Amino acid sequence: MNNLNEYLNTIKFNDAKQTILDVTSKLFDQKLASFDYQSQLNGLLLGDVQSGKTGQMFGIIASAVDKGFELFLVLTTDNTRLQQQTFKRALDSFPRFCVCGESDSIRFTMNKMRIPVVIILKKNSSVLRKWRNYLLNSKFLEGRTLFLIDDEADAASLNAKVNQNEITA
Repeated sequence: MNNLNEYLNTIKFNDAKQTILDVTSKLFDQKLASFDYQSQLNGLLLGDVQSGKTGQMFGIIASAVDKGFELFLVLTTDNTRLQQQTFKRALDSFPRFCVCGESDSIRFTMNKMRIPVVIILKKNSSVLRKWRNYLLNSKFLEGRTLFLIDDEADAASLNAKVNQNEITA
């Protein structure tokens, strides 16, 4: 059984399963069909609050593993509760993957890229800096494409220092 089908088996509602299949099919058939695994490719998944975007995102990850991607970095908002919620949901959705949170550097290193890795991190400069160093020092990025997903891209655009002519980190 492939990873996408295994993930779909965790979804209760047939309508949700179908939308996940539709989204992953469009992404991989239209956008990633000619991807060279060295270039940068950007995409955007839009949806209302509580509309199933995380389920779609996990469907994309499962399908991407089926297409040969091995390493995923999922960025959430800088909110511990929301990061933990996404982390726990990923653990439940991907029992055969190495799912890491921000304090799981040993789990990441010990896996040695034997199974696909999904790292769920808060958008916090110290957390991101720490994981950048783990990734670079591990050498696991060499010869691999990093699939980066920003689960809360809207939160990244907030600039709390706009009135001071500065940019928030």
